[in-house]
Amino acid sequence: MNSSAKSNMYEVNAESVLGAYGAFVEGTPAATAMVAAADPLGGLARTALERSFAQLGYGEGTVAWLRLTADGMTLGPQELATIAEGIDPAAIVLADEAATALFARAYRCELDLEAAARVLGRRVVTFSDFSALLDDSEAKQRAWALLKRLRVR
Repeated sequence: MNSSAKSNMYEVNAESVLGAYGAFVEGTPAATAMVAAADPLGGLARTALERSFAQLGYGEGTVAWLRLTADGMTLGPQELATIAEGIDPAAIVLADEAATALFARAYRCELDLEAAARVLGRRVVTFSDFSALLDDSEAKQRAWALLKRLRVR
């Protein structure tokens, strides 16, 4: 008898979420990190975050990319929480003010911008506009200092 059930229940949950919310999130069921932003991040920002997560111990290609709007629809707090819980990342980057505000509503917590926090055991880093920080070398250093707070221990 062949069984198509996966042996890792976490990947089954993540695969289900990726299927249900495919317009809003891209990644693999094995994602260990998640980046949320109002709109898809540009290539430079994505590359910087991918490299950062790899350097911080999350591996390569293990980021789930979440955008708050797609196909004329916008995620609400409950949908964001459903996606985050389904993917179950160890670390989350909230790349802009809109993502930070929605995540704070979803988890009923207060989050400061440009700060690191822990939310339900997950490491979270917030930015007002991650992409804009890459245009200034000092701002890049501040961003890297925050991202280092996500390091796998």
